[in-house]
Amino acid sequence: MPLFAYRAANNQGRIIRGQAEASGERDLHRRLKAAGLHLLRASPARVGARRLLSGSVAGRPKLREQRHLFLHLERALGAGVPLLAVLEDLRAVTQDPALRDLTRTAHGAVAGGRPLSEALGEGTGGRGRPLLGPLVGPVLRAGETGGDLAGACGHLSRHLAWREDLSLRLRKATRYPVLVLVVIVGLFFFLMGVVVPELTTFLTSLGERPPLQTRALIALSEGISAFGWTIPLVLAAGAGLLPLARRVSPPIARSLDALLLALPILGPIQRRLALTRFTHFFALLFRAGVPLTQCLEVGRDVLGNRVLAEALGISARAVAAGHPLSEALAMSGQFPPLVTRMARVGEDGGDLAGALEQVGAFHDQDLTEAADRLSTLLEPALLMVAGGLMGWIVWAVLVPVYDGVVLLAE
Repeated sequence: MPLFAYRAANNQGRIIRGQAEASGERDLHRRLKAAGLHLLRASPARVGARRLLSGSVAGRPKLREQRHLFLHLERALGAGVPLLAVLEDLRAVTQDPALRDLTRTAHGAVAGGRPLSEALGEGTGGRGRPLLGPLVGPVLRAGETGGDLAGACGHLSRHLAWREDLSLRLRKATRYPVLVLVVIVGLFFFLMGVVVPELTTFLTSLGERPPLQTRALIALSEGISAFGWTIPLVLAAGAGLLPLARRVSPPIARSLDALLLALPILGPIQRRLALTRFTHFFALLFRAGVPLTQCLEVGRDVLGNRVLAEALGISARAVAAGHPLSEALAMSGQFPPLVTRMARVGEDGGDLAGALEQVGAFHDQDLTEAADRLSTLLEPALLMVAGGLMGWIVWAVLVPVYDGVVLLAE
């Protein structure tokens, strides 16, 4: 049913604005009247604007909304509620428009005889990718095969909770340094574009030729005043063109990912993040009963780095050829010894998922500590940059002033 945005009045005369699904305005009027509201105006809801407000990026729902979806499925299916009734309830209570559309189409697909794994796993999001990511379809399919769909939804809910927690921790670790960097950049452009030009006339009026640091400061200020407006344009163009080039050109994407891994500080953090994602995803899929080769294929989509994905593809082909996972991971050359050793321990002990979960927990903690260390190092480094900038400006301004005073005294 279409979604309407309405304006109504309650029994006390207060104006109520909201959104509701209805087959038409008559149906909406009937629904609102049953709730004690008198319809004043109704129009089709603008889903795009609501999606912007809801925080979805490129049609992808927020992690919290996805977690609530699978938590609702787990609790309701575990209580014995029929699947179609659960999907009907989800369509009524879900706030995210993308998820509401997905549950609507999933309800129709399940009513037509398709399994839930196909109905939810094939929902298309931005750029033709599954709306809920590549993990949902295999895990739900394994739950359907094993007769424990509620348990599979519980696995997904807990995994999404972990992803949300990891995202919050990383944002918390980088929020303050980013804020300080923005303030320093704004202060730099303000000084060079507003303050220093006011001092230039005074400094050049002293008669003597300004020293080198003063001339450099004046030249930089004049350059920023003349061409500073191009810097935001160049940065915006780079921010738009690089993701586009990464999306349309696999060689460029691989080169950028290789460069990211080679960076001195960010490279190890990116590798830890990718390994944390892979081990958590792999353990979840393998524990749910997904075949080993399919676990590796799905893992390629969650690494977020083309170089590591190629390495995991080598491991997947080696496993398909009959090699054990530990040996296949070592063949790729991109996985640290801890991962291969723990994979061998899991193979020997018959608990591969548990062994890789321990690796994921280790890299999870290591990633948090690395992000905290980076934040701790960035804060004094940025303050030193700000102090150096202010010191250079003061030095470049005061030295010619002092020389002029000395000349006048003589």
